[in-house]
Amino acid sequence: MGDGLEPLSRRERQVFRLLIVGYTNSEIAQLLHLSVRTVESHRANLQRKLALSTRAQLVSFALKRGLLTERRLPEIPKDLPQAAARPRADNPPHPDEDD
Repeated sequence: MGDGLEPLSRRERQVFRLLIVGYTNSEIAQLLHLSVRTVESHRANLQRKLALSTRAQLVSFALKRGLLTERRLPEIPKDLPQAAARPRADNPPHPDEDD
């Protein structure tokens, strides 16, 4: 059995993984070097493909499939900046940091 993310594109998976650990659309846009509107489009597409309508449903989906637990955080693609490799709760963006 897969992780349930098979219908998603590579970029949609990246956005999904960042959303479920608490990144905002704006933060994801900065991390992936995209516009906020593009991130919003990816989010809408992945939610449509997974038949989910809220961030809470995305997190619930991830929890039910074992994609997000205390022991197993989602794998963040290696091509993302290091700041994205840790959950937001442990590494909140600092307003004075440069990208």
